[in-house]
Amino acid sequence: MRGLLKPLQAVPEFIGLIRGLENNFRQQAVFGLSGSQTSYLYAGLAGVAAPLPVLVVTPGEREACQMADEIAGLLPGAAVKLFPVWQLLPFQIIAHSKEVEAQRLQVLESLVRGERAVVIAPAEAVLRRLVPPQIFGRAALRLATGERAGRDDLIRRLLAMGYERVGLVEGRGQFCLRGGILDVFPMTAHRPVRIEFFDDEVDSIRRFNAATQRSEEKIDEVEIGAARELIVEDKAWENFRRALKKEYRAQALKLEKAGETGAARQLAEKFAETAEGACGYFNGIENFLPYFYREVITILDYLPAGAPVIVDDPVRVKEMIDSIQRERMETYSDLLSRGRVLPSQFLAYAGWSDIQGGLSRHPVIYSSLLPRQPDFVRPQQTFSLPWKAMPSFLGNLKMLAEEIRHWRKSGYATVILVSSHHRAQQILSSLKDHGVDAFYASSPEGHVRSGNVLVAVGSLSGGFELPDCRLAVVTERDIYGQFRRVKRERKRVGRMAPFVDLRVGDYVVHANHGIGQYLGVVPLTIGGHSQEKGITLLGSK
Repeated sequence: MRGLLKPLQAVPEFIGLIRGLENNFRQQAVFGLSGSQTSYLYAGLAGVAAPLPVLVVTPGEREACQMADEIAGLLPGAAVKLFPVWQLLPFQIIAHSKEVEAQRLQVLESLVRGERAVVIAPAEAVLRRLVPPQIFGRAALRLATGERAGRDDLIRRLLAMGYERVGLVEGRGQFCLRGGILDVFPMTAHRPVRIEFFDDEVDSIRRFNAATQRSEEKIDEVEIGAARELIVEDKAWENFRRALKKEYRAQALKLEKAGETGAARQLAEKFAETAEGACGYFNGIENFLPYFYREVITILDYLPAGAPVIVDDPVRVKEMIDSIQRERMETYSDLLSRGRVLPSQFLAYAGWSDIQGGLSRHPVIYSSLLPRQPDFVRPQQTFSLPWKAMPSFLGNLKMLAEEIRHWRKSGYATVILVSSHHRAQQILSSLKDHGVDAFYASSPEGHVRSGNVLVAVGSLSGGFELPDCRLAVVTERDIYGQFRRVKRERKRVGRMAPFVDLRVGDYVVHANHGIGQYLGVVPLTIGGHSQEKGITLLGSK
């Protein structure tokens, strides 16, 4: 739907924001936007930010997911990536989502390669500390047919990149060596690869099916990225053991002096072995990142110089970060007193001051609905956009037709976004019945013009009206409202319900004993135990 963004280029406020980015303004602010209006503006900004990536920070994950979907629809063909939340929990985790880890790794790989992308990240995801980008970038392996590569060296590199050696490759992050065949499932790939060697030369590379283990299409080269976010180089292992041992001993002594012998014993059981001999990746190692790397690095440090950052609703972003930090502080304080964690594990997340420092190194646009500026926002220029949210028509097509005629008379272009081609035909037919000429196009490209009423397939959470560029966008949800499946109330029938209409003396049919006469509810003694009530059926004579 790139064609939908074209009218934006004539909006004075949008032009001003672009000039601010070109002039390297460190802070700009824009007010008056909510819902899909923000996605529309951000997509327009990302479209002209080439060749640099753009990072959008949202308060929560729900907003990030919705915004990623909408921007991807507005910028077809662009690399729009969600950087999801992966919580670090101070407990032993047996398994975690490979899908979430793969999504995050895909974003980091894209940024270290300098690719153009639109990255949407919730505030909590931005708080997670990462390894320095140069170290993460070195943890990549490229193989091509005809190249020479020692298999022993490849195994060492794959292990250092966080891959797990197994007997059979079935999932992401695994590799297997059988004779002259190396199977690897890169974390960010959809299928594993099979690399065949002739001596030390790469003879062939094929993708294969993990379920059937059958080789499929042949490829010329493959790039294998890191299998985990925390990449540890040899020197960092020494830093880890030294720092962990020192802090473990200090914390154990502190607990013993306080008379907390149980907590000290718990601490020893949990950390003594790790402090003495850890020399390879282990489950939950991400919680110990501060022991490997002291410098605070976040996704903001993976962006190249000059890459713009958009902070959506900065007041809520700051509130979310403060809330997360308070909850973590309470949790870690309790666990620390019980010998379950070490002090520096709390530092696996960055603080607000670290985020502010990261933002200060990039041009930032702060966007919010209300014109309120927190103390950390000091824009060099501010814009207010008089855009309007689209009202709900609640299925009243006559009202919609009247509104379209009004827009057309005012020189507007009207774009109606629906979920499917079938729904588009229904809308076209209904509008025709109400005297409105509209047409369908597979893409808005070239059709968003004054007086046109276009129906196209697209997805936005809500429509909007842009008076300054004469554009009205109506979504299917605006037309019909949000339907909810009506739940039918089920009557709960008790076990005694079939008997409530019985009267003493009525004849009944018993499933096992045939016809009988109902004598009513009477006391019964069964097995020496008296029951208050019972239903007695007397077999007929």
